[in-house]
Amino acid sequence: MTTEQNSQFDSAFKIILTQYFRANGDMLKMPKAFRSSIVCLVKETTTFFMVTDGVFYTQCHFTPEALQEYKTRNHIPLHLLQGYLIEISRWSLELCRTDSKLEFCSYANLALKLIVHKFKLVSNRKN
Repeated sequence: MTTEQNSQFDSAFKIILTQYFRANGDMLKMPKAFRSSIVCLVKETTTFFMVTDGVFYTQCHFTPEALQEYKTRNHIPLHLLQGYLIEISRWSLELCRTDSKLEFCSYANLALKLIVHKFKLVSNRKN
C-alpha cells in the first residue's frame, strides 16, 4: 500500500499538517480539499481548548470574531463544550517555536496552532 493510499487511515490533523508543509506554510497553496471544514471532538476546555480528530490533539486559538459569533448563536458556553462535536468551517494554521517540555501538543520544540475563525456545534448532545 502506498503512502497516498494509506492516508485515508491517518489523522486528519496529520494530513493537514503534511499539506501545510508541502505548501511551504502558505495555506493558499494547499489543495482546496485540505482547507475545508474540520469536524472534531472537544477534548478539554480548561487551561487549553483542545480538540481531537480521534488520533491526535491540537489546541484551538479563537479569533474574537469567532467567539462573538458563537456566543450569539449558541446557548452552551464555550467552557462547557468538552465532549461535544464542533465543525470548524474557517481556520488557519501557524507554526511556532515552543518548549516541548512545557507544551503538551508540540514536537521538537514546534507547536501547530489551529486558529479558528468560524465554528459551530455539530449537535447539542455530548458524545
